[in-house]
Amino acid sequence: MLEAALVAIAEPAKSAGEWRKKDLLEPSERWKLGMLIDQAEVALTFSKNEAVLARTLADLRNRIHVGKSAVSGPERFKLQFTNPQDATIARNHLELLLVRILEWPPIAALA
Repeated sequence: MLEAALVAIAEPAKSAGEWRKKDLLEPSERWKLGMLIDQAEVALTFSKNEAVLARTLADLRNRIHVGKSAVSGPERFKLQFTNPQDATIARNHLELLLVRILEWPPIAALA
């Protein structure tokens, strides 16, 4: 959901002149979550602390990401260990970050 939210705000953020990373010139299919988080931090969409939360969430996501596990050599498709606490952390981080995205002035102005 975080990645989808960041992709959704990329065009309005670019149009507002807030997001300027060269990576955003690539087709959106090539954008990576880490790059979007970096852009959100540079543009102050996310504070440094929020960017840390986003990166933690991305790391937790990668533990269960099918695409990540599909290309991991002899351990193909073996998901890394996760636990209920990780799921709770991920949910809480996601909630905070989505609220922050929706409250960010260039996006809030669209409402």
